[in-house]
Amino acid sequence: MARRVTWIKHELANAQGLVVVVDAGSSLLGEDIALMSDGRVMVEGMNLARYDAMAVGRMDALKGLEVLQARAAEAEFDILSANLVDPESQELLFEPYTIIEREGARIGIIGISDEDVVQMPPMAAVAAYVDATEAAQRYVAELRGQVDVLIVLSRLGLGENKQLAEAVPGINVIVGGKTRRMIITPERVGDTLITEMGYNGERGGKLTAFIGADGAPYDAAQEIVNLTDGYPDDRETVLMLDGYRKQFSQP
Repeated sequence: MARRVTWIKHELANAQGLVVVVDAGSSLLGEDIALMSDGRVMVEGMNLARYDAMAVGRMDALKGLEVLQARAAEAEFDILSANLVDPESQELLFEPYTIIEREGARIGIIGISDEDVVQMPPMAAVAAYVDATEAAQRYVAELRGQVDVLIVLSRLGLGENKQLAEAVPGINVIVGGKTRRMIITPERVGDTLITEMGYNGERGGKLTAFIGADGAPYDAAQEIVNLTDGYPDDRETVLMLDGYRKQFSQP
């Protein structure tokens, strides 16, 4: 995590264009220290890295809705899901999207969760799943006239992301997870770029694209970043992690 924060801070400081920092989800719980802290350590690390948004995925719901909503309240970035609802009221459990204004442009980001979320034992009675295509169609239609670029953070997997791009025109970029694929060159379906950067935080990924006035992406390129020891640990993140290790007696 400390190397990732260093890399992201460097990218933000040296950017020559508009940059957003996003995660496709299932990122808050997994390692021991993340589990013992109910995901707080990951939220604090992502705050330090100045993330803009992430989608809700299966592992984020491992400790139930109340814990996840508490982490969303602490996050300085948006934790999104356009298709997780209360089973009785049908009201959304998280914000479906966010709009970021940066460098004179407006970027819409929608979160799409995987159905595995509602199959987690702590979630079964408190969350219901809305069809991903139905949810995407609703919120893409709502956002498209308000934003210059529209990004979907998706936990559906690569095959379903391709189907989503075909079914829902107007999405510029889909950032995917779940399939555990490292896509070297972003795939294109119509005017939608689809990318995925592996899993478990093993690498960073940088997608650079120029979006034309017609909504089509031009000159798209992708860089996979192996977070080796060539990236020094971010000092602020190291101090934060040390505090959690002491709290939970981790070596």
